[in-house]
Amino acid sequence: MLRSPLGSSSQIDVNYYEHHIRDYDAATAHLSWDEDMAYTRLLRWYYRRERPIPAEISEACRQVRACTRAQKQAIAAVLEEFFHLQPDGWHQRTCDAVIQAYKDGAPEREAKKKNEHTRLVRHRLERAELFATINAAGHHLPFNAPIAEVRALARSVGSAPSAGSQAGSAPEPETPPETPSETEREMCATGTQTPDPITHLPDSSLDEVKLVPSSPTPSREKDSVQQASISDVWARYAKAFQERHGVPPTRNSKVNGQLKHLLQRIPAPEAPLVAEFYLQLEHYAPKRHPIGLLLHDCEAVRTQWLQARAGQAVAVRPSRSERARRVASSLPGIAAVDTLNLGMTIDVETKNVREQAAFALAKH
Repeated sequence: MLRSPLGSSSQIDVNYYEHHIRDYDAATAHLSWDEDMAYTRLLRWYYRRERPIPAEISEACRQVRACTRAQKQAIAAVLEEFFHLQPDGWHQRTCDAVIQAYKDGAPEREAKKKNEHTRLVRHRLERAELFATINAAGHHLPFNAPIAEVRALARSVGSAPSAGSQAGSAPEPETPPETPSETEREMCATGTQTPDPITHLPDSSLDEVKLVPSSPTPSREKDSVQQASISDVWARYAKAFQERHGVPPTRNSKVNGQLKHLLQRIPAPEAPLVAEFYLQLEHYAPKRHPIGLLLHDCEAVRTQWLQARAGQAVAVRPSRSERARRVASSLPGIAAVDTLNLGMTIDVETKNVREQAAFALAKH
């Protein structure tokens, strides 16, 4: 069954036609490729316009977009074989019969459409009355409950209008429920039917129920404990940082994440003291004791903190600039040299450290 596109004219009624495959193949098996396409285009044009093909071959070719010489010859051949020419154009008996049958059935279709509308209105009124009876009795049903269930409950709680009793007419075939069932609504993503209002009063016994606040979940308690530990670590670290460098440290989301990971690698009760001890280590002074280095070396820093707390001597490796100062102080006359810059060029672990220091002194 093929459907033709809707036209702009209000007189166009036919929007589909039946395509019998076997009959078509039997009648067109001898046609060439171009002739078969010409025939199908002529049929579609015939049903869409509901009138014969233009009598002029050139106009018929223009209407079905036949441009090449082979296409135009195919149009002429198909018209001569399957159509017959009359004063108003090329007719096709099957097309004329289908179009006429469709037009003859228009009054019946219109009456059927009106009857469906009437039954739908009656169905809506009946559902409204049934739900009013049910709600007045203090009961409630889902808005998309089947009509049989609604009628049964309405009859059990009070008088209900019988189906087909309106207008004193004989019962008509039952109209399908306007609102889909639960299963149909799950399959349909566009179900937006609004439920009927609830008119009965709620149970007043619920007013006496006292609401007991729910206890915090274990995950929330764990998060609160972790935040408290992070605050303790930051407080100790910030205070020591202020005393060491004279400026407050910067705290952002990255630092918060590093503090959280720090508490996962060392015990939480020891973390604030380890962070405070970290600011005493000269090895991290050139980089101004960032939290990232503390996280990177947290196990080693904790070990040194434990040794210092036990009274053991902690061998803290001096920074590069500190080692440069020591080398410069051992050379005569080196005190006048900028030891900080000197420390950037002197490697105290090489054998010729004094030669490099003397060379730097000569340049100054």
